[in-house]
Amino acid sequence: MSSRALVIFCRTPEAEARAKRLPVARTVPVFEAVIAGWVRAARNAGAEPVIACAPEHRARLSEIAPTASWIEQPTASFGGRLSAVTTEAFRRGFDAVAITGMDTPPMDLAPVFDCGTNVVVPAKDGGVNLIGLVVDAAGLLASLRPRQHDAASHCARVLEAIVFDAATDLDDEGDFRRALHDPAWSAIYHLLARASIATRVEVTLFAPVIESLVPRAPPALH
Repeated sequence: MSSRALVIFCRTPEAEARAKRLPVARTVPVFEAVIAGWVRAARNAGAEPVIACAPEHRARLSEIAPTASWIEQPTASFGGRLSAVTTEAFRRGFDAVAITGMDTPPMDLAPVFDCGTNVVVPAKDGGVNLIGLVVDAAGLLASLRPRQHDAASHCARVLEAIVFDAATDLDDEGDFRRALHDPAWSAIYHLLARASIATRVEVTLFAPVIESLVPRAPPALH
């Protein structure tokens, strides 16, 4: 078994869109691409992709990530779920565990795992896109709250972590517009452009700028 794990906290893309009051038909392909992108990123970094979800969501998510391992999310608070699932990942024998969500841009995970210490990747709103751990931090994770705007700085301080560059996460319709201009999302720009509630004029104005920066085929994560 790999000594590294990437735990992706998920619900079905449809449930994610409804929970965030997003247009389901337009945003589901984005969330599907994010999950698949994180699975590829884990494999490319020599890590085991692990989907953490409620039992009723597993069948749908297995269509997107059929090769991933699974951990059941308990019925608990946000922090309680983070803590319990991460503790279970370490209990399974992984030496390093990174945790992320289905609303964050997939990234190259090699630097996260290769640095040999704790890592925090902030969201631009002050939250956290990814936490990389070399020791279980159950107490810290249990204290986190949804959309906690000082979560990244708090985690970085407590964990004495290396802090990577921040990127936009997808919490609401405005974030979809902002992600159009965030290079971290360039690999699925075309899906974001379709999903964004930005006006056709906004997308038309900014697409040529982004298009000049993005290869026609999504870059491979490695």
